[in-house]
Amino acid sequence: MKNNKTILRLAGAILIAFNSFGQEINIWKYVENEKVIGENKEPSHATFTSYTTLEALKSNTPKFKQTLDGLWKFKWVRVPTDRPTTFMNPNEDLSSWDDIKVPSNWEVEGYGIPIYVNHQYEFADNRARVSKDIEFANPESSRSTPKHPGKVPHDYNPGGSYRRDFTITKDWNEKEIFLHIGAMKSGGFVWLNGQYVGYSQGSKLPAEFNISKHVKPGKNTIALQIFRWTDGSYLECQDFWRISGIERSVYIYAQPKVRIKDFEVVSTLDKAYTNGLFNLDVELKNHLNKEEKVNVTYKVLDNNKVIKEASQDLLVEKNKTNIVSFNNQINDVKQWNAEHPYLYQLIIEIRDKKGQLLETTSNLIGFRSVEIK
Repeated sequence: MKNNKTILRLAGAILIAFNSFGQEINIWKYVENEKVIGENKEPSHATFTSYTTLEALKSNTPKFKQTLDGLWKFKWVRVPTDRPTTFMNPNEDLSSWDDIKVPSNWEVEGYGIPIYVNHQYEFADNRARVSKDIEFANPESSRSTPKHPGKVPHDYNPGGSYRRDFTITKDWNEKEIFLHIGAMKSGGFVWLNGQYVGYSQGSKLPAEFNISKHVKPGKNTIALQIFRWTDGSYLECQDFWRISGIERSVYIYAQPKVRIKDFEVVSTLDKAYTNGLFNLDVELKNHLNKEEKVNVTYKVLDNNKVIKEASQDLLVEKNKTNIVSFNNQINDVKQWNAEHPYLYQLIIEIRDKKGQLLETTSNLIGFRSVEIK
């Protein structure tokens, strides 16, 4: 009886990943749960880079942005139950592990097999079965579908475990710090300094996490564990090579405690297709425990010359998000079209109540209208 209990306890343990502080994660509650596509992720937002000065913006040299691309320690397993479960502990020696390039696909680097298929799932193709776990609704049909949609193989679902160190300086203190993973396929867990940070599916989309409470000045250790197939893989059945890993760049960046969270630009043409109609929403997030008064300014530049600008004062509530909106018209605008894709530069500035610049960013915008008549 004692031996049977031991076997059952071990069987349960192989489904769970532990971090160095004892927090447990049942991976299948994420990997095969259609109700979970992420945990602790930041909402999607417009792509932009945060700058602390206008000079840094002009030279495209953000002070608080650091790439994590390069060589990471790496271990690949064919079966999830064989994966390492304590590697996220910074004190664990991984010197015997391989090195792998980030970004890359691990099949291209020699781990596992890339699979090309069109209309059937690569993990559930009854003509070329890779798993005994998958049952088929109509096994005799050449187009048979899985009997249990959302289920992925347990006996063959390769996993890659990644780890590397990075260093940040003390001037990152008193800022909100974020981890950006450009793309990881198909689902991945993230730890920082041994503490669980979050989980993400949506393998062709960026995943961002607020790591402010986990990161520290000096040396930090980041760890990722990615599995080739999740229930989300059922939405990724397209005519392309099925490969896995960290597919796009990874970096960290910092923003002020009152920061630009998101912005949206709608730039169309009036009914005469002559003047530009400019609409801008800027979403600000206040991470402080007190309300803050800020000034939001935008400028539209044409060949480095300001042709339109406006500003508004905004009281951002403590620990809240507020939106400021602008509407304007630019006369005789140069239209964007496929033959002449003319672009203007948009600059957004956030200043505190003393007029000091907190944050600025920039984007290129074009004016066009798309309609069916």
